Parts: sequence; C-alpha cells; structure tokens
Amino acid sequence: MLLGAAEVGLRLHRPDGDISYRMSEQEYRFLPLELRRFGSASVVVIGSSRAREGVSIPVLRDKSAEPGSSRTYASYAIAAGRASETLLVAHHLVHAEPRPDLVLYGVEPRQLLSKGESLAAQRFMMLPRDWLRLRRQRGAWVDSTFGHSLRNALAGSLWLFRYEHVFREAAHRTRGGRWAELRKTLGKSSRLDRTPVRGLPTIWHLESPRKAGKSSTRQARRYLKRVTKGKPYTLDRDQFDRMRETVRVLQQAGVDVVLYEQPASAGLQAALPKTVMPEYHALMEELGDEFGVPYWTAEEMGIELRDRDWREHSHLNLRGATKVASALAESIVTPWLLEQR
Repeated sequence: MLLGAAEVGLRLHRPDGDISYRMSEQEYRFLPLELRRFGSASVVVIGSSRAREGVSIPVLRDKSAEPGSSRTYASYAIAAGRASETLLVAHHLVHAEPRPDLVLYGVEPRQLLSKGESLAAQRFMMLPRDWLRLRRQRGAWVDSTFGHSLRNALAGSLWLFRYEHVFREAAHRTRGGRWAELRKTLGKSSRLDRTPVRGLPTIWHLESPRKAGKSSTRQARRYLKRVTKGKPYTLDRDQFDRMRETVRVLQQAGVDVVLYEQPASAGLQAALPKTVMPEYHALMEELGDEFGVPYWTAEEMGIELRDRDWREHSHLNLRGATKVASALAESIVTPWLLEQR
C-alpha cells in the first residue's frame, strides 16, 4: 500500500517523469529514458565527454540547416566514455524509435586506453537485453549488473524506480543538503535546459562559456598519470574491437556513420608517448577501410584551435566547440544532407 501510494504521489507530482540531466551517473541514467521516450535525433554525436563538450549542438544545427527541414540534432556523448561505453549507447540508438540517420563518432586515443574492463558506468544504462548480450560474450563476469539492468528496465514505467537513485543520493547528505537535492531533481520548477541530449547547450557551455585555461605539458602529464593510475599509456585492442562493433551495429541498422577526430590540446598531445598518436591514426584508418566509413582528421577539416579555445587540457569551451561544430557542418553534415535529396 505504501509503495503504491508513493508511486501515485510521484506521478501526480511529476507527471512528465523527467529526471534532471547532470553529468556522470545521472547522465548515464538519463540517456536510455530519453531514447525510449522520444526516440533518437536524426543527426547525433557520440563519444566521450570530449565530444560532448567539443561540439556545440546548436551551432551544428544552425550551420547545417536545411530550409523548411524538421531534422533534429543531439549529442549522446557521455562522460568517461571509452569504446565499450559508446558501444552500449549504439545499442540503445538502434532500438530507438526513430533511429538516427547519421552518427558522427568523435574518436580520440583515450577511448582505446588500456586500463582493464569495467562495468561501473555501464550498469547505470544497461537493460536486460544488454546484460544478456554481454553475458553471452563475457560470461559470469557481468552477473553483478543483472539487478541494475532490471531496475533500469522498470524505471521506464515505474516512477519509484526512475527516482530511486535520487532518494538514495539524498539519504547520504546532511538534512539541509538532503532537501536541496530533492528539490533540485523533483521540484516542479526543475528544468531540462542544459542538456545536449535534447539538442541544447551543455552545462559548461551555459555556465562558463568563455572559461579558458592554458594546458601545460606538465599538467597534462599529471592528468595522464591519474587516468592510467601510473601505468604506461597503451591502446587496447579489445577496446578497438568494441569500436569496430559500434560501427557494425549502427551500419547493420541502416545508420550512416562518419568517424571524426575529436581534437586534443597541444599540452595533452605533447604529454602522450610519441607512439600513441601514429598508432591511433593507423587504427582509425583501418577501421574506416574495414567498414567503408570516412575518417576525418582535425587537420583535414581545417580545425585550428588556440589556448583560449580550451577550458582545460581535455575539454573545449564554447569558443572551441563552435569551431569544431562549424567544421563538422561544412565538411560532413552539409555534404551528407545534399546526398539525401
């Protein structure tokens, strides 16, 4: 009875069933619900947070605009998304109604970084079909995520499961912080005006569009040491296979795919081992040749970035994201649109 009353109360309070979009865990939870509810945009960007912050979706839409067209644009790039996480996004996309028409896959070396397989992030957006697929591929190692996959599936129709993580997170805060957390997520005035998943600017692009910080090689090396946990920075063939599977899954669903290089800052490139960038470009050429998809480098698209275009060594600010979006529109999206006529 109490659970039934709580479900009714939540539905009366939030009939739209929206959850606030925030980066990290909630970002993973948000995406499957959005795709199940609204389907996919027509032209989408996938990849890691570097792609999320590295492409201004409003600019991409405006620069690629077709007169009288209702074609939609969005970014489904997610925080810390290696190739394995992006593959899961691809599976959600091909089950969406409608599916995307064109996927711009923003690729960069970190997506292939060898640091061991983990389901820590994927569990927040896995559904039972994803668990079953991974179980067949990798065995009992994925069993710990089965409960998460069931909860994620139930969140599609039951508000108690949709907002379960909100109450769990609030419970770990102080009393004042607890109510602030609940108001932020469940309040009737909470808006979804900061999400590229709906074709809008990112949180950082809205809150600090001009923030810029020169990335030194020393800072970048500290960052890489933290990311690799002190181990050598090497590219993982298993992660490359996940990237190959992503392209295969999208192509089999009739989705056009284009690979593009998500630019890296000068400081970050200088901090990487000298063999990484050549190896990465060779792998992307191999991937493009295997599936017959274009691979555009930043240089080929004419992207020229300066220190003021970077928020820090990993992510672009709005100025830099505008440059990348404009280049994508000119080099890839507009020619693709002309072919569709």
